[in-house]
Amino acid sequence: MKFPLILSLLSAGLLPLVAQEPDPFGVGGLLGGGAKAAEGPEVKASLVAATDGVVPGGTVTVALKLEHAAHWHTYWINPGLGTPTKIRWTLPEGFSAGPIVWPVPEALETEVGNQHVYGGTVYLLTEIKVPAGLKVGETVTLSGRADWQVCEDGGSCIPQDAELKLSLPVAAMPGVVAEVEKAAAAVKAVQPQESAAWSVAAEVATTEVVVDGEKEEKRVLTLTLTPGDGANADPGKVYYFDRTATVTNEKQKVRQEGGKWILEAVLDPEKPGADGFLHASKGWLAGGGLPALAYKVPEAAVKAVPAVEKPAVEKPEVGPGEGGAGADRADEWEAGEGRIDFVDYRSDLTVNDLKAGTVQSSAPPGFLTVMGLMFLGGMILNLMPCVFPVLGYKIMGFAQLAGQDRRKLVMHAAAFTAGLISFVWVLGLVIFVAKRSFGTDVAWGFVAQSAPGSAVVVAVLFLLGLNLWGVFEIGTSLTTVGGDLQDKGGYAGSFFSGILTTVISTPCSGPFLGVAMAYTLGQSGFVQFLLLTAFGLGIALPYVLLSTSPKVVKRLPRPGPWMETFKKALAFPMFAAAIYFMSGFMNLTGTDGGVKLLFALLLAAVGVWIYGHWATPVRKAGTRAVAWVLMLGFLALATGLALSGAAHKAVATGVSDEGWTAWSPKRVAELRASGRPVFVDYTTHNCLTCDLNENRVFKAPGADEVMAEFKRTNTAMLKARYAQDTTPPNVAIVRSLERFERKANFPVYVVYPADPALRPFVLPVVIDQKIVRHALELASGKPQT
Repeated sequence: MKFPLILSLLSAGLLPLVAQEPDPFGVGGLLGGGAKAAEGPEVKASLVAATDGVVPGGTVTVALKLEHAAHWHTYWINPGLGTPTKIRWTLPEGFSAGPIVWPVPEALETEVGNQHVYGGTVYLLTEIKVPAGLKVGETVTLSGRADWQVCEDGGSCIPQDAELKLSLPVAAMPGVVAEVEKAAAAVKAVQPQESAAWSVAAEVATTEVVVDGEKEEKRVLTLTLTPGDGANADPGKVYYFDRTATVTNEKQKVRQEGGKWILEAVLDPEKPGADGFLHASKGWLAGGGLPALAYKVPEAAVKAVPAVEKPAVEKPEVGPGEGGAGADRADEWEAGEGRIDFVDYRSDLTVNDLKAGTVQSSAPPGFLTVMGLMFLGGMILNLMPCVFPVLGYKIMGFAQLAGQDRRKLVMHAAAFTAGLISFVWVLGLVIFVAKRSFGTDVAWGFVAQSAPGSAVVVAVLFLLGLNLWGVFEIGTSLTTVGGDLQDKGGYAGSFFSGILTTVISTPCSGPFLGVAMAYTLGQSGFVQFLLLTAFGLGIALPYVLLSTSPKVVKRLPRPGPWMETFKKALAFPMFAAAIYFMSGFMNLTGTDGGVKLLFALLLAAVGVWIYGHWATPVRKAGTRAVAWVLMLGFLALATGLALSGAAHKAVATGVSDEGWTAWSPKRVAELRASGRPVFVDYTTHNCLTCDLNENRVFKAPGADEVMAEFKRTNTAMLKARYAQDTTPPNVAIVRSLERFERKANFPVYVVYPADPALRPFVLPVVIDQKIVRHALELASGKPQT
C-alpha cells in the first residue's frame, strides 16, 4: 500500500470502526464456545444444507445464506469496488470443502465505478466431501468463519463477520431440505457454460484518453459476439463479469451492429488475461436459456498489444519475497485461501505429532491472556533499542521537574500517555479500515515498512539528536520537543513525545507481542480497541509510576550542569536509532535512495542550524525573519529530496544472503513435490526481532553448524521479505500468513517437512540455533547420529 493512502484511510474509515458489527463487544470470543449465526439489521447469516444429513463417502451441498435488509448489499468474488465475502472452513478430519459456487451478481453502476453485488436472500454454495469411514447415527459439525462487507445503496459500508456452525447427522438416506435444494438448483442452473450458438472474438487495443486535462493511455478490450443457430436475437442487457479483476470497474460500453453485439471494457495493463462470463438479462439462447456465457479472454490477445509503458522504477528487480521476474503472474503469487492444517512448534515435538489427526494446533489464546500479553509487551518495549532513547529523554524531563509541583509531573505524564495511546488508536484504525473497507492488509509497523514512513522516522530522530546536541533549541524546557508553551507548561511537547514513542516502537517486537498482536489485529473493532489500549498503557506505565511516586521523583538528581552533559549524551542513541531506520530505508530504496536521504538530512541540518543561530530572541526582527525564510527553504528542499529518494526501488538479484532464495507459493509447491524440506522466513524491513533472530542464528558462533545442518538435510531456504505494498508478492505473503492464522506481524518461521503427508509447523517468534536444528531434523526425518 502506498504511504499517502494512509491519510485517505483515516478520512474514509471512521465509520466502519464504530458501525454496528455482529457481537460488537466480542462476547462470543471472550467467553469461548461457538458463536451463533450473525443477527443484525443489515445482514443475517447462517449455514444451511440441501439435505438433513450426510452420507458416508458422498458430498453435501452447504450454503452460506445471507439475508439482506432492504437497500443493503454484499459482494461477489470480484467486487469491483468493495470486499468479497469469504468463508474459512474448519471441518472434521477427512472432510474437505470445494470453492464457493457463486450466484450471478447484479452489476451496480455508480459514479466511482461498477460494483458486483447481492441483495435480498442469497445462497453461496460449497460442495463438501464426506469421508467414507463415518458411522450412521453419528453427528458431525461443520464450522466456518464468514467475513463480508455490507453496504447501503449509495451510503455507508460496514465490515462484519461471524463464526457459524451446522450440525448434521450421518444417515444412509438423508432427506431433502426443499428450500435450500431449490435455491441451490437455481444457483447451479445459471452457472456459466459455453455454447455453439454464439462465437466470441477478442481484440485489445491501446487508446489515448484525456482525464482532468491530462492524456492517459488505456487498454481497451473489445468483445464481438456473433449469433449462430439457436441464438437469442435479443439477449437484453449484456455485461461481462470477470472473476480475475483484469477488467477494471470502469463503465462498460455495449452496442449492436449488424446483428452482432460489441462490448468494450477497460483492462488493467498489469494482468495477463480475463476469465469470466458474459451475462445476458434475457438469455443467450432462443427461449431465454443460458443467461451466463462462459468466456476466457486469451492471454495471447492481451499480450498482442504492448502494455502501457511506465518508468523503469515502477517495474524493478527486487529481492526475496518482493517479486522480480514473473512477479505479476497469478500462478506464481496466488497463495490460496483457507486455513492450512499446521502444528505449533514445541521442544518435545516429534514426527508422529506432524501426522494428520494426531495433535492439533495450539488453541488461540483467550482475551484476558492476550490483554495481559499486550500490556506486558508494551512495558518490555521500553527497554528495546528503538524506544530506549526516548525513555532517557523523558527521564531527563522528570529530573528537570523534580523540584516542582507534583501536579505538573502528573499532567506531563498524562499528556505523554494521551499522545501515546491516541496514536496507537490511529495506527489500529488505519489497519482496521485498510482490511475491512479496502481489503488491504497492513502490518502493525507499516509506518517504518514503507520508504516515505522510514524517511520521516529517520528525519525526526536525526533532528531530535541535533536538538539535544544544541544545534537548535525549540523553547526552554528540556522535557518537551514542542517547547514550553507558557500557560500549558509544555504539555503539547509531552503529547508529541508520546506520539514519537509509538511511531518508533512499532518495528520493535518481542516474544509477547508476536502471537498477541496477530490475535489483536484479527478481532472486531471494539476488541481490537481494548487490546491496543492495553498495549499503549503498558508502554506508558513507567512514566505514570514515576510521575505518581513522590519518593522516586525525590531521588532523581536535582537540575544542574550535569543535565547539559546528559542531554548531549542522549543525542548518540538518537543518532543510533536513526541509523537503524536508515538501513531499513536503504533496503527499500537501494543506495541511490539512501544517498538522497542523507543529502536531505544535511539540508535539514543546515536549515535548523540557521534557525538555532539567527532566529533566537536576541537577534533583530529582520534577522529572525530572514533566518525563518532560509530555514523553511532548506527544509522544503530537504523534503523534496527525501521524497525523491523514497521513490527509488531497491535492485537485487533475488538472493538475500548465502543460501537464501526468493519465496513464492509456487516455489514452495515445487520443492515439496520434489521431496525437499522447506524453511520459510517471513520477514520485513525495520523489524528488530527479525534482525536479532538473524544475528543469533545465522551470524553468531555456531552459525556454520546451522548452515551445515541445512545442507545435510537438503532443506531449501526461502525468504519472504514483506514491504508495505500492494504488489502481487506482498499480497501473497499476507494471504500466506493468514493461512497460518498469522496477520502481517513479523517475523514468522514456517517449516514444511519433506514428507508431503506431514503437516508444516510454525516456530516461535524468537528462535535460536537449537530450535532451528531440531526443526530441520523433524522436517527431514534425519536425526543426527
